[in-house]
Amino acid sequence: MIISKKILDIRKSNPLRRIPYWVINLYIRFDLQIDYEAYGFQPDVQCMPIYCKECSHALSDLYCHCGSRYGIVGEVKCDHCGHVILVTDNDNIVNAIKFDGVEIKFSELYKFHWKYLSQLERNRNVNIKALFTEDDRHVPIDKVMKCLQDATGETPTGQWQYITDRRFPKLPNEINRWIELLELCGVSCIYLDKTAV
Repeated sequence: MIISKKILDIRKSNPLRRIPYWVINLYIRFDLQIDYEAYGFQPDVQCMPIYCKECSHALSDLYCHCGSRYGIVGEVKCDHCGHVILVTDNDNIVNAIKFDGVEIKFSELYKFHWKYLSQLERNRNVNIKALFTEDDRHVPIDKVMKCLQDATGETPTGQWQYITDRRFPKLPNEINRWIELLELCGVSCIYLDKTAV
């Protein structure tokens, strides 16, 4: 899928912008960390829901993280209560994000933590590390999905919407497909609720 020039211009001009749902899968990237002791997916996320702690609601749209300066991503106005939410990060890889100081870890929200991947390996007798090379430092989610689908023989339908944290009733489409793949492979404790799309 090609990103329109309009979306590219938005990304260049603003560090935090609403994005339409059809663009979601283009802004999720994984940083595949491989070391001597352990390995897993270190998320470097660019598409996320935003949470307002003032009214305890997630904003209606997803947002694109287009960079930060000294950990400051930007501000966004809550579409429920009008509170201005300060969004910050760790000023490096976006593996977590903070909304007015409330930290959200993407390894848990999006289910990239090693405890889920190791279940997949055990259940399907797959060596995830062997699916990738050292050149695969930044692996897009569609490549990760393709490799794991080929290795496990499972294909998510994309017809489920998952809730992994009650604060966020909507996750990006590609993340829903990722969680569905984990579920198809017998990984447990990955969601609180799911509904048909």
